Amino acid sequence: YLDQALTQLLAGLEERGVLDETLVVVTADHGESFTEHHDLWNHGLWLYQTTVRVPLCLRFPDGRGAGQEIDEPVSGIDLLPTLCELVGPPRPARCEGTSLVPLLDGAPLERGPLFCEATQPGVALETAGEWGNRRKPKAIRAGRYKLLWSPYTGSEELFDLAADPLERRNLLDDVLTPELTAVHERLARELRRWSRAAEPLPSSFDSSLLDQTIERLSGLGYTEGGAPEER
Repeated sequence: YLDQALTQLLAGLEERGVLDETLVVVTADHGESFTEHHDLWNHGLWLYQTTVRVPLCLRFPDGRGAGQEIDEPVSGIDLLPTLCELVGPPRPARCEGTSLVPLLDGAPLERGPLFCEATQPGVALETAGEWGNRRKPKAIRAGRYKLLWSPYTGSEELFDLAADPLERRNLLDDVLTPELTAVHERLARELRRWSRAAEPLPSSFDSSLLDQTIERLSGLGYTEGGAPEER
């Protein structure tokens, strides 16, 4: 189905005469966990690779890099600065991602560790006045190692993704070598530092768009019963 939809998209761009000047990007907001881990048939509850690993495909109008595959781990927040560098608009001042253009040219990518967090709504873990994601699972990846931390359960899982890409073996269940102890301590320290600083900036919403927004969300199946009686 996806192949068919992409075929229609590219054909539509070609019919409009803009395919030769269009950068097409295919990505996703999340994966899906089936029976691999305890978050069965779900996404947004935990942060195993089944959920956080998503596609990122770029098609350049001039065929640049056609067929090239890059294994370097990157983040969704890297897409905006990448597009800004490729197509021209200035990078926003508060953008935290890293442009991936060096990778496209075969150069090493200089960036710190990757962070992610579970954000599924409707899971009431926070206390009154606390940011809703404060206690939900969070993860950090640096090189081959990934640490998953769940504040609300107090659990941690350390994986060597190079040796264990399916995340079957929690290294913290074993007696750690001095090297792995150092890795665990470093990742735990970085993850907790990031968690303390990761609360979003205050946002605002134009209330005149409420009905239109609810209608669009309902069309996508995200309102669970329709618009509330009181707004």
